[in-house]
Amino acid sequence: MKNIVLPAMAAALISAPALAEKPEWAGQGKPDRAAVEAHVDSMKAKGKGKSEEMKDKAKSMRDEHKQDADGKKDQGKAKLKEMKDEAKGKSEEMKDKAKSKRDEYKQMAEDKKEHGKDKLQGMKDQAMDKSDDMKGKAESMRDDQSSQKDQKIDKMKEKADTAKQASQEKANEAASEKPWWKFWGN
Repeated sequence: MKNIVLPAMAAALISAPALAEKPEWAGQGKPDRAAVEAHVDSMKAKGKGKSEEMKDKAKSMRDEHKQDADGKKDQGKAKLKEMKDEAKGKSEEMKDKAKSKRDEYKQMAEDKKEHGKDKLQGMKDQAMDKSDDMKGKAESMRDDQSSQKDQKIDKMKEKADTAKQASQEKANEAASEKPWWKFWGN
């Protein structure tokens, strides 16, 4: 890169005087004093003309930039106001949305609370029904057990009566029979 840039810069420096604007007497020998002064005055006039032209150009550019800046400033203000209004609208919209959500959640909570109360009441009723059913079953089982006990007692009494009769019959038979040790006499 240095090999390209340095020779290009050297060529520009060397060729600048060759490309400069030449006075009218160039190539005619040494000029007289009046020709040199005329040349200096023409260069000054040319320089003044260029400087005035540059000043006018700069002023017009400054005016254009100022107008553009004013226009952009007005546009910026309008856009800023528009953005503020939009943000305010969005803020209000979000507040309304949040309020509606909050109300919706409150309603859902109340519904759940009511549903919970209803469910709790239903569960209480169900528990009472089950309790009543269990009491009824317990009473029927108690009645069944007491009737079974009564039947067993009756059977036991019958067996006891049968055994008692059998033992009395055996006792009567034994009393009517002769004992074994009495092998002689009555």
